[in-house]
Parts: sequence; structure tokens; C-alpha cells
Amino acid sequence: MNPTGLGYALYYSHSNQTIMLINWTDEERAQATKQDVNIFILNTTPADIAEKDAELPTDTHIIEYVVGEETTYDAIRAYKTTDVFDLYYDKFKRDNIQATIVAITNGYGRIKPKLYGYQAPESTSKKK
Repeated sequence: MNPTGLGYALYYSHSNQTIMLINWTDEERAQATKQDVNIFILNTTPADIAEKDAELPTDTHIIEYVVGEETTYDAIRAYKTTDVFDLYYDKFKRDNIQATIVAITNGYGRIKPKLYGYQAPESTSKKK
């Protein structure tokens, strides 16, 4: 926890609007991965995700949460919605961040999760 006791959160200003980002440490990301949750895209919008829909795996969830008066969206990969909720609930509680989870939606992506990021091995066979 930071010295102010408010948890690790980063505020920045973009076009006269203050936006809050939740800071995920490398250890938190590693622990999330062990729980089969991948913190994928932070501080995004549903429109951005819709544009990238063809490039995303089908296990992508969008979590909408409010910190202060700012609504934030993150794209998270997980098999179950409850895993996403548990991850964020624990993060907010652990870091003493006053946030409310508004919604977790799925139905994004078009690539099968097991094929996401797959690269075919280079062919080493010699042609006759």
C-alpha cells in the first residue's frame, strides 16, 4: 500500500479529463495467471474492443468499474466471469481502493482461446 493509504492507483490527465488507472504489479499479474485470468487490456473502451474483436480470443471479458466518478473498462481473459470478479474484488479490497464493479460482460473475440497467439512451426522438411 502506498503512504497515503489509498492503494496503488495512478491518475493522469488526458484532454482536460482525469482518468484513473489501477496499477497491477508483476506479482499480481503472475498470481492472476496462475488463477487462469490474464489481465489483457487496461483502461480501454467498449468501442476499442469492438474494433479489435476479430483479433481477440472468445474468452475475453470486459469489466466496467467506477473509481470516484470515473468509469473505467478493462479487457480480461478468463474462463469464468466469477474469476474476473474475484480478482478485481480482491485487488480493490487489498489496496483499499474505493471502487464499484458495475458490469462484467463477455461475448467478445472471434478466435478460439487455444488458438490465440498460436504460430505454426516452421517447416523443416526438405522437398524432394
